[in-house]
Amino acid sequence: MQESLKVLLIEDEADFAGVVRKLLENNRHFAFKVDWAQSLAHGLTMMDGGRYQVVLLDLNLPDSRGLETLRILLRAAPEMPVVVLTGIDDADVAMRSLELGAQDFLDKGEISGKLLPRSLRFAVAHKNSWLLAQSAKQEKETILDSLVEHVVFTDNQSRVLWANRAACEAVGKTREEVEGRLCYEIWADRGDVCPDCPLGLAMATGQPQAIERTSRSGKFWQIKGAPVRDPGGAIVGGVEMALDVTARKKAEEALAASEKRYRHLVENAADIIYRTDIDNIVTFVNKAAEDITGYGADELVGMKTDDLVAPEHRKQVYEHYRRQFELGQYKVYLEFPIVAKDGRTVWLGQNLWSVEENGKLAGFEAIARDITELRDAREALQAAYEGMEDRIAERTAQLEMAKRQWEDTFNAVPDAIAIIDRGHKVLRANKAMARLAGLQPHDIVGKESAWRCCTAATKASRPARTPA
Repeated sequence: MQESLKVLLIEDEADFAGVVRKLLENNRHFAFKVDWAQSLAHGLTMMDGGRYQVVLLDLNLPDSRGLETLRILLRAAPEMPVVVLTGIDDADVAMRSLELGAQDFLDKGEISGKLLPRSLRFAVAHKNSWLLAQSAKQEKETILDSLVEHVVFTDNQSRVLWANRAACEAVGKTREEVEGRLCYEIWADRGDVCPDCPLGLAMATGQPQAIERTSRSGKFWQIKGAPVRDPGGAIVGGVEMALDVTARKKAEEALAASEKRYRHLVENAADIIYRTDIDNIVTFVNKAAEDITGYGADELVGMKTDDLVAPEHRKQVYEHYRRQFELGQYKVYLEFPIVAKDGRTVWLGQNLWSVEENGKLAGFEAIARDITELRDAREALQAAYEGMEDRIAERTAQLEMAKRQWEDTFNAVPDAIAIIDRGHKVLRANKAMARLAGLQPHDIVGKESAWRCCTAATKASRPARTPA
């Protein structure tokens, strides 16, 4: 048996309430269960139980009049689908009702056994689609607002469409204050696009870009940009992520400076610090090298660095350094595994640079950090991030499906429906309205003349009004 759609009718006229109940409960295609409240206060009390799926609301009641009736009801139950009833054919009231959150607006003199059920079912479907969209939007904002990175979404003219909390707080503005403005005006205090903007480069090349930049305040920023494409593949905007890496940068610089000035700091450093000759034979190691590898200094000195690298990675490490030095990159970072004396695999993140004496290559110096735990954490974080991407993709797909269902429902309604603004311009029209006007939908939307054609056609084809 088909489950009944539970309707709360808030209407002060008993005769009309009886007509509505009869139209709905005698419907042969859909099942409805109608409860009746004669005042707004009575209706709100009945809604406390939360058992209704849609409200059919008369705006003019003994205890409330006009649009304030709708406002009060939606404040009490913002997620409730509402279809507004009125005895006055007022387009302005209809539009304002929809703007306030009603799903439909019906003239009491025009309701019928076909129109009323359709309107109620459409209201429920439309509200559910809206709630799904709001849920997806809120979930996205919650995720992005939890990041310490600055995340900014712009159109292809660098105008901000959305920014997360961190990006807004960095400039002391609210999201509403940055949206619609040019990103370089807000975050770079410029009048034109930044010359090395990774977001601009990403949108120009279609490929992700990344740079590091020092701000006027002396902070170091790692900035990444990626293009955003529409379903057809056209680039319509971009996403920029910026992370303050000042602390990391200053730590690296401080370590390099202290290495040159204070040998005792080298000996007490937590990272491996070593030097080799031109043939990669170790000539010096610090205490951390002994602790991490398990070998004594006397064992390490004289050893070839290749012998410590995990066998399956030796060729890869060698080729990487060879290519970099051939390209003139004399300070290179690389992550690779070594085998400790007790057989453990230890992952190192190593900065290596060349040392010259009298203008000739004399050897290499390096600082290597044990990143084994960091690497494990990074892989776990990546797995979690990929899972988050899957959830976002699933939510997006649900939203797209809900949107298509709403559009299909809107266009499937055989009655002509058009939504217009106060200036009598059509905001949206279904296929039935287009057929009635003898026009294409795109010839109606946004055009006042097209709406008047629709109006004229509608009046010409509408039969004389008879009591419901």
